[in-house]
Amino acid sequence: MKYFKNIIAFLMIMAFVLNLSSCSQKVVKSHAKIRVVASTDTYGQVAKSVLGQNGQVISIINKSNVDPHDYQPTTITAEQISNANILISNGLGYDTWMKSISMNAKKANKIAVGEDLLHFKSGDNPHVWYKLNTITKLANYLANLFSKKRCQE
Repeated sequence: MKYFKNIIAFLMIMAFVLNLSSCSQKVVKSHAKIRVVASTDTYGQVAKSVLGQNGQVISIINKSNVDPHDYQPTTITAEQISNANILISNGLGYDTWMKSISMNAKKANKIAVGEDLLHFKSGDNPHVWYKLNTITKLANYLANLFSKKRCQE
């Protein structure tokens, strides 16, 4: 657990440095916050660690007694997703509701961790957060994406 916290702390520092260096020659037009919606708290916590005070992260499923395979989204969930800039899901059939409900969020960056970052295919084991490199890859990807978003404002 301490190893995981050290990795997250390191990645947060790197995200801050990337944010400063990549925006140094651009004028920031507004101070709009980045809005992230994650299907589960596993991914939401990574996004919060990297994003810090620069935005808002909502984890749709944030209780361990809710099964993402069986989750039924509400109208509140649909509204949260439609207002997001970045959507993070597990993919690989784990949280299929996220893919279907986010179809209308055309301007949002959509990240299906299993497919987009780890390049797994349908039918592969969807429990990808157990792999050691998953959280690191997601944190690095988000740091890069968040810095680009901040510079575009």
